[in-house]
Amino acid sequence: MRKLTLLALLLGLIAALPAAAQEPGNLVDTVGQAGNLTTFAAALEVTDVAETLRGPGNYTVFAPTDEAFADLLALLGITIDELLADTARLRNLTLNHVAPGSLPSFDLLNQPDITTLSDNTLSVTPVDDTLLIGNSGRVVAADIAASNGVIHLIDRVLLPPAEATAVAQLTPVVATPEVVITGAVAAEEEQPAASIPSFLRLAHFSPDAPAIEVFVDGASGGFPALEFGQVSDWIAFPASVYQFAFAPAGSPITDALYGPVDVAITPGSWTTLAVLGSQAAQTTRVAVIAENILEPLAPGNARITLFHAIEAGPVISLSVGENIILVDSVAYGDYTALDIPAAQYDFQVSDSTTGSGIAGVPDLQLQPGGHYLFVAGGTTDAPTIAVKAVTREALAAIMRGEPLPDTITAEAVTTDLLSAASADGRFTILLTVIEAAQLEETLRGPGPFTLLAPTDQAFAALPDGMMDALLMNSTALRNLLLYHIVVGEFSSSELGSQPSFMTALGIPIEVTQEDTLSLLNDGVIFIDTDIPAGNGVIHVIDAVLLPPTS
Repeated sequence: MRKLTLLALLLGLIAALPAAAQEPGNLVDTVGQAGNLTTFAAALEVTDVAETLRGPGNYTVFAPTDEAFADLLALLGITIDELLADTARLRNLTLNHVAPGSLPSFDLLNQPDITTLSDNTLSVTPVDDTLLIGNSGRVVAADIAASNGVIHLIDRVLLPPAEATAVAQLTPVVATPEVVITGAVAAEEEQPAASIPSFLRLAHFSPDAPAIEVFVDGASGGFPALEFGQVSDWIAFPASVYQFAFAPAGSPITDALYGPVDVAITPGSWTTLAVLGSQAAQTTRVAVIAENILEPLAPGNARITLFHAIEAGPVISLSVGENIILVDSVAYGDYTALDIPAAQYDFQVSDSTTGSGIAGVPDLQLQPGGHYLFVAGGTTDAPTIAVKAVTREALAAIMRGEPLPDTITAEAVTTDLLSAASADGRFTILLTVIEAAQLEETLRGPGPFTLLAPTDQAFAALPDGMMDALLMNSTALRNLLLYHIVVGEFSSSELGSQPSFMTALGIPIEVTQEDTLSLLNDGVIFIDTDIPAGNGVIHVIDAVLLPPTS
């Protein structure tokens, strides 16, 4: 794992650029000369934005590469000519990539967000070895000088909020769990209905329930016991009406958490039975998810089914990139299916009403022809996302009755740093100040980050009045928290084995050794380490780290 500081790596991005002329041209001319910004240059020219950027004012331009525009056009399902012809839409899009004032990368490091000429706010987040603009575009080349500003090349097009739903190729199909869809039977018309194969799988998303097993018509159903967050593989299941009951693993049917309940398995259907709700609150129930496995997929597409299993959670949306909303307003117990071009995405599940992030799945590669079940589960305090992926090859094997290789299906449960901290129970004050400093979205994002987490006892040990003063000073509070965040995922041994390491604040923490202990800033120690999260790792510390300026 690389230990270079973000500033050093940004300087490396600058150093890798060709030497600038002694008298650089204006921003429009410099974009036109870059070579890999031809689409962005054309977008500037067909709008009045080019006139603005040739003027005397100073501006910062986040310029998407030609590859970034190619990805956007594929997602929107339009051609470059169609994009350039819609000048009103294009003007708002280009203005969203321009901010007033000249902001080199060094200044961006300490600027949590910026406002563009389209009046949209873009977040600025140090991630890995670069900066993430608007939770979407990574800076791939920094500080290209122009006579009236500076240009940073980014690898994604930053869509304005109004464009969030303009994804023409996404075709959501909404169903409720009470509906059982028969699937694509038309292709099998020559077969008697009862002979068309149907398939069943189970899912466990009751967060306080033990491992469960299923009884079918009073007998063990032949499925393995499932722990919370697990989804079984598909098995062939003859079409009929069955009585299903779900009990703790090893218990008799008389101890069932839910059931017996009648469920119709129809010919040609692919049905997921998902256990959700709370055992303690006696709200356990089963949702029936009828998946569109047999409906044809367009070449190069994958299919996602989003299921909401967070009891008492808000209605949710699923988005990619910078808040490109794929589906919206999915309520608890409901599900939605959509097709999307197969590619690598950063997925985010959010509150549909407030837009605040709930949990994310970064860098997920969708395979052409693949089917992906996304389950937003857990609790409101500790939400998770489970992803069950089945490839096109796996589906063919299932329908042939062949055993599945271990590599064909993928299952993962993603818990972000804040969910992991909330579930731990020792960080009530830390979570409160993270919310007050408006860092929740960042720490629920893809990361990865290393969080040095002071316990509630550590915060209580601060001098009298310090917490009140911090809560009254948003800048000081944010700086304090950034001093507890390291960009990248580092184990405690990696941090403790070096003389210092850089924080997201841009100020290093010194490390000294005393016997077997690693002391941070000559006194703070790790008391619990390497608590995993889907977007990083948590190390618990016994005191609050105060930046040198505090």
